[in-house]
Amino acid sequence: RCGDLGVIYEPADSRPDEEDNDSDNTLLSHGGHSTVIFKRIHVLYRCVRLCSNAASLEEPMDKAPLVIKTERDDVLLREYVVGDSKAIFDVVNRNREHLSRWGDVTSGKYPDEASVVESIRHPVSPGRLRMGIWRRNEFVGSVNLAALPAPYHAEVGYWLGQEYTGSGLMTVAVRAITVYAFETVEYFYLKANVRKENVPSQRVLERVGFRVTSAADVYLNYALRAFEFD
Repeated sequence: RCGDLGVIYEPADSRPDEEDNDSDNTLLSHGGHSTVIFKRIHVLYRCVRLCSNAASLEEPMDKAPLVIKTERDDVLLREYVVGDSKAIFDVVNRNREHLSRWGDVTSGKYPDEASVVESIRHPVSPGRLRMGIWRRNEFVGSVNLAALPAPYHAEVGYWLGQEYTGSGLMTVAVRAITVYAFETVEYFYLKANVRKENVPSQRVLERVGFRVTSAADVYLNYALRAFEFD
């Protein structure tokens, strides 16, 4: 879940050059203008690469699942696959009260294992990348990344089984998905929101580098820019 940001990133090298009024022939015939051509090619390359990376979040999940390593050898993130359905459902089913405590809808979405299977095969939000958090081959929770309409923007969400809290797992997972978002997909701005009373979740975001940008009646809105991330 997330709040509003309203910040748009425009790469400096994508702004029009003063020489844009020149014809292509003029650009090619003047060596001094060759830099303009190369800059345009570079911008085009980055745009194609960004679109390709972002589109990968919407590809069908019949391919090998994405795996993201973390700073801990015993923890990794793995994209949801149907074979994970029982492990996901078991953790949700044991934690219904815990997951509903802060208004999260995860518990209500999965009344049985079949609903988990259906959500993986036919997700309501195909553009959301959902990653299971695995510790020594045990499913413990989930972290997700969803592209937003604003260019270079995405939203981070996450949940963890109560029995796994207090061990730093959520901070490790959020940091790993943040690295992936900035360095692989090349997002510029990430956001998340947390209920005001959910202090543990706020601490997770703050340890990763997110900061409060605004507050609503119920939620605190957090954000992190790529150049702020260490």
